[in-house]
Amino acid sequence: MENVDFVRLVAIENIHRGESIRKIKAVQEMGRPAVALLEEIIGRGHREKVFREDVTALDTHLLISSYCVFQIANQHTFSHLFDADFASPERRSQMRSLIGDAVLAWARL
Repeated sequence: MENVDFVRLVAIENIHRGESIRKIKAVQEMGRPAVALLEEIIGRGHREKVFREDVTALDTHLLISSYCVFQIANQHTFSHLFDADFASPERRSQMRSLIGDAVLAWARL
């Protein structure tokens, strides 16, 4: 949860329907390294016949990002509702494992 402020800025930008981000040309390049890495990993999984053919880098990025953003956006309410410390190192480690397991379960044949 090192990027809490970034997630908040993205949420605010989406509330404003992406008006500011459209004015910054360089922003589109920011996501390319992550997608390129995922394309490499997923391509290997396709070649080795361990990932479904409909698994894409963009969908994988969306799945990972969705989980990460949800954790930050809802950490205070979930912490209170479920009496859990979502910022603890143990919980953060468990969340990393959970998203990794979820992505693999979704992507595998």
